[in-house]
Amino acid sequence: MLIIAHRGASHDAPENTMAAFRLAMEQHADGIECDVQMTADWEWVVLHDETTERTGGVDLLVEARTVNELRRVDVGSWKGQQWRGERIPLLSEVLILGRNAGKLLVEIKGEQDVADKFVRFVRLNQNTTPFEVISLSLGMLREIRKTMPEVPTWWVIDFDEPPLECPDLNLDEIIRLAKAAGVSGLDFGANFPWNAEFVERFRLEGMGLGVWTVDSVEEARRFESLKIDFLTTNRPALLKVALAEMAP
Repeated sequence: MLIIAHRGASHDAPENTMAAFRLAMEQHADGIECDVQMTADWEWVVLHDETTERTGGVDLLVEARTVNELRRVDVGSWKGQQWRGERIPLLSEVLILGRNAGKLLVEIKGEQDVADKFVRFVRLNQNTTPFEVISLSLGMLREIRKTMPEVPTWWVIDFDEPPLECPDLNLDEIIRLAKAAGVSGLDFGANFPWNAEFVERFRLEGMGLGVWTVDSVEEARRFESLKIDFLTTNRPALLKVALAEMAP
């Protein structure tokens, strides 16, 4: 099971910053996950929320601001003065770093209609870094699959906010929709009723499985025993050590 650093090593460093991604690599994470969204001038930046208020202390709506305006915001100080001056990364910067980061998961924020703009950006930048796309929007993943079929895609399923396509979270319907969309697998929250039978249903359909977000050693060991493909965590260093101790 791969240990993926959720927004970087975000327990120890400010989330979705270059410092957090570099620290995840230093902590020997098997990969990194980041959130991306488009600015008013069609640049792609790495930030989870729609605004900079929570991590930057100023309320700027990402889609309504230029990249230069957003890059002036300090998104490190909220985590501690040692991180003062950290800026919102560009996706292009993370893609360059990602060449040596292992598995790179890119969660595209926004509505389905930004998918073509994301594809255009990747191609114009002549990106050669392998990456995989994750999204809560199945429509987004369908569009990515149409134009970049070589890129693996993962449908993120939130137990507390079920997808519009399957509000009752019927597993048979989730599998049907996922297969029809051609996604590589499902990325379920840790609060789903995970057990061997749950995993087997998806394995029989040839689908990959990921889980988010797990910071507990006990939980990580449980998912390791279920042979999940990857786990995202804010604490990659802790879980890497704990799971290494399980190895025969």
